[in-house]
Amino acid sequence: MIKIYIQEPLISDIGYVEIFVVEKHDGKTREYTQAESGLLNVKVLEGAGEKVQPFLKLPVNFFQELLAEMVKHATHKGIKTDSESVLQGKFTATEKHLEDMRKLVFKENSTI
Repeated sequence: MIKIYIQEPLISDIGYVEIFVVEKHDGKTREYTQAESGLLNVKVLEGAGEKVQPFLKLPVNFFQELLAEMVKHATHKGIKTDSESVLQGKFTATEKHLEDMRKLVFKENSTI
């Protein structure tokens, strides 16, 4: 399973955002970095104390704009965040509950 970790600078307007891509599979931990050619480098990490190299390092303001565009793209592709999926599930459950309540209320009122 691939995980992405984002390290932002302490001062939000200054510096760089580092993005780390790590995969844990078959009991091994791998880091992904980019070669100058644009291809991916994959390295198996040997120990827990080994320093992970960033996949990507971007200026803060550029990262924020890129992230906003990636969110738009994901929305366009129908990709939802976990919180959006939970919210959609709650909305659907509430709709069903209201539908059931309407049936009960109108059924009881029609027999009076």
